[in-house]
Amino acid sequence: MNVMKKFLCLFLLVFACHADALTLKESVDIALAKNPAVVAAWEKVNVAGARRGEAFSNFLPHVSANASGGQNFVEYPVIVLPQQFGGGTLATGPNEAANLTSYSLTVNQTLFTGGKLLVGYNIADISYQAAYQDYLRAANETALNTTASFYDYLKAKKSLDVIKASLDNLNRNLLQTQVFYDSGIGSNVDLLRVKTQVANVEIAKLQAENGLRLTKLAFETLLGQKLKPGEEPSESKLTESPSVELNPDTVL
Repeated sequence: MNVMKKFLCLFLLVFACHADALTLKESVDIALAKNPAVVAAWEKVNVAGARRGEAFSNFLPHVSANASGGQNFVEYPVIVLPQQFGGGTLATGPNEAANLTSYSLTVNQTLFTGGKLLVGYNIADISYQAAYQDYLRAANETALNTTASFYDYLKAKKSLDVIKASLDNLNRNLLQTQVFYDSGIGSNVDLLRVKTQVANVEIAKLQAENGLRLTKLAFETLLGQKLKPGEEPSESKLTESPSVELNPDTVL
C-alpha cells in the first residue's frame, strides 16, 4: 500500500511539472504580452493614436451646452391711489423672487484655416505609423530572441544532463578502479587518471550549472516574468512553428 502511495505521489508530481512546462508558442505569447520593450512600444502606439484622434477631431463640429438656474428679484413700481379712490397703494407686479432657468447650445465648425488642420493631422498620422512600426520591430525582435533563448535553455539543460550522466559513469569507474587498486590488480597510475577525469568533469558540471542559470535568467528577462517552480521550457511540440500574433484590434 505504501508503495502504491509513493508511486501515486511521484506520478502526480511528474504530471504537475509537465502541466506547468512551457512550450515554445506559450513562451513567445508571454514575451509579447509582458516583455518591457514590447509593452513600452505598445504604450507609445496608444499615445500616438490618441494624438491622431485629437488632431482628427479638429475637423468635426464642436458642440457645447450650458445651463444655469437661480432666482431673480425685480422691484416693481408702486402706485399711490388718491383719496378719491380710497387711498392706499397698488403694486404693479409680484413682490417676490422669481425662478430663472436658462439653456444654451453652441455649435462651432471650422471652415478655413489655410491647411493648418490638415498638416497637423498628417503629422500626427505619420507619428502614429512610426510608433506602430517601432512596436512591430520590438515585437518581432522579442519573438526572435525568445525563440533563440528557448532553444539555448534546452541546449544548456541537455548539456548538463549529459555531463551528469558522464560523471555518474566516471564515479562508478572510479569505484571499480579503487577496488582493483586496493586488491593489487590495478596500478596507481590508473587510479590517478580516473580521479583526474572525475575532477575535470566536476569542473565541467559546475560550469554547465552556471551556464544554465545564466540562460534561465536571460530567458526570464525576455519573458518579463520569473519562472515558477517546475515551470521551464519543454521539448514537446518543438516541430511547431509559433506564429507571432500581434494585437488584432489595431487599426492603422
